[in-house]
Parts: sequence; structure tokens; C-alpha cells
Amino acid sequence: MFPRAMDSSYPTAACTPDIFVHMETLRRYGMTELRPGQTVLVRFGPGPKGMMATEVRPDGGPHGLASH
Repeated sequence: MFPRAMDSSYPTAACTPDIFVHMETLRRYGMTELRPGQTVLVRFGPGPKGMMATEVRPDGGPHGLASH
């Protein structure tokens, strides 16, 4: 969940630890919020306090982000 009043969130991932998402990352890709249960495609890597999203996009089907 990504409440609009907050600047960051920790969405859950099926096979990874929590991933930090900053509001600016969402805005950069045209998103304004994450809703509970929403499926998104996330590119992430190590950040200063754990895993951190560098790219977040709505799950639009088979042409999503390439994996690393």
C-alpha cells in the first residue's frame, strides 16, 4: 500500500524481501499511488537500507520490464 500522505512504501513481493519504493520513483513513471493488491513490475537493487525500487510500472501484460 502506498498512502498518498506518505513519501515511501514497502510493497510485498512473492519471492523477495521487502522493496522500498519512494514516491518520486512512482511519479517518474507516471504513477501517483500503489493500491492494496495492485500488481506492478519493479526493477530494484541494493539501496542504503535494503532493497530499493529504481523503476515501477503497472503490470501491462507480457511486454513488461526485462529482468536483470
